[in-house]
Amino acid sequence: MGCGARLHRGPGVPHPRGRLQPHAPRWPPGAHDGGGGERAGLVHGCGPPAARPHAHAARPAPLRGGHAGARDHRGGGPALAPLGPRGGAQAGGGERGQYARARALRGGAAVRAWVGVVSRSHVQRGVAGGFAQLCHGRAEALRRMSVGDWLVYYSPRTDMQEGEPLKAFTALGRVEGEGVEQVDLGGDFRPYRRRIAYLPVRREAKVDALAARLAFIREHPNWGMLARRGHFEIPLEDLALIAGALGVQAP
Repeated sequence: MGCGARLHRGPGVPHPRGRLQPHAPRWPPGAHDGGGGERAGLVHGCGPPAARPHAHAARPAPLRGGHAGARDHRGGGPALAPLGPRGGAQAGGGERGQYARARALRGGAAVRAWVGVVSRSHVQRGVAGGFAQLCHGRAEALRRMSVGDWLVYYSPRTDMQEGEPLKAFTALGRVEGEGVEQVDLGGDFRPYRRRIAYLPVRREAKVDALAARLAFIREHPNWGMLARRGHFEIPLEDLALIAGALGVQAP
């Protein structure tokens, strides 16, 4: 007896041994005509069984903060994640909020965070003009940063010459300009500047209140040596903590 006869007795058809055959299984549409159903390739139960399909190759996870396939301005990484309607990291308070802010600030894998050491009065001029000026107007520090990087200002004093001690983070922004610009301020002073998109901050953040939680200070207890450079890199998690202390977050 052919294999088709064995497998496709109708309901209630007697079995040679006196048992009733169960109902024939109902395969999904396309199973008998190669139409792509789950059991495609099994024709009336005859012939060699269809080869089990191999596991599909894993598809890449969609990019966070942007649609799949989105690229950033550098052409190599994922699109930079927005921080919210006001540019603030969409996160609450506490440790969980800190890491959520870090993810939002990161956006793309190539994004880096920097500290610029500038007096408060000079920071205020930069924020008003939408530019950064570091290390007495030299270009090296500005060129070290890439478009999309973050710059947070630390102000040791209220003014460069005779200001009061401040020791606080005072501003936060993102690098926009592709290159540096040189301006003539007269008196043979021609400093270099770079365009920065500053975010509104609600308050200044005293470094002493954050020191125990900042990785770059734990790794450099005498971190004043870093500050003397005028410009140095910090982890994005530290930047997220500072951003939260500055009040830079979506409502």
